[in-house]
Amino acid sequence: GASMVIIKRTKKYQTEIVPEIGGKIKLRIKWIDDCTYTLKFLKVNKVIKEMWAGQEPPSLIISKIVAVDGLEYTCESRVEEYDDFVDIITIRKQVDK
Repeated sequence: GASMVIIKRTKKYQTEIVPEIGGKIKLRIKWIDDCTYTLKFLKVNKVIKEMWAGQEPPSLIISKIVAVDGLEYTCESRVEEYDDFVDIITIRKQVDK
């Protein structure tokens, strides 16, 4: 099943935390237009490196927002090197109280 990933985003960076395994990834985010952005890997912690078993991270992830529903949006993400692979992800914004 899918793991919950907490995404924290600033104007230039996205941090992804996987609490279930203690994983952490830092990426640079660059918006191409209102619906499309790229993510470039900057740093991954030991847990993620071990999961990848020595493989290098993809050079670039290209994500396109395809649907918005209230506090959720769905995006299709592609890895630059693999045109035939598309990952569909739903992201829910958490509103701090």
